[in-house]
Amino acid sequence: MTNNVLFHVVLCDMDVAKQRVLKRTQENPDALFIDKNIFDALLKQWESWSDEDKFPVVFHKSK
Repeated sequence: MTNNVLFHVVLCDMDVAKQRVLKRTQENPDALFIDKNIFDALLKQWESWSDEDKFPVVFHKSK
């Protein structure tokens, strides 16, 4: 059986991403709780998409 996988990568300034995540956490009690410390810890583990990644990908630029 073949799995068809297509990754979507959102290109966004990290400061903008952080503001959006913190705002969503503050305004929506049902949202996944991510505060500044959690965002910063997760950011340390983030890797940008590489040409070495052998999966199909679609890039989207954030507004």
